[in-house]
Amino acid sequence: MPIFSKKIHIPNDGKLAFNFTSIYTKDGLRYFISVVDKNYKHHYFYMKEENGSWIIVEKPELPEWIYQIKEELNKAFENH
Repeated sequence: MPIFSKKIHIPNDGKLAFNFTSIYTKDGLRYFISVVDKNYKHHYFYMKEENGSWIIVEKPELPEWIYQIKEELNKAFENH
């Protein structure tokens, strides 16, 4: 169950709902994120905090548009 959801505007896709779930791991807090794009494809990835900013942990099959909205994802954490 997500701890919060946030709609974020994606160029060429409109607003998509991102679901955030936090999990404490042995390496610290992680946010696991899921989103369904306009083609109904599910994307799953996670972010970790590094030097005061949340970064997307590299995942080869992740579309480039997710990396391009990193700042908006960071704002979602700050505003939650």
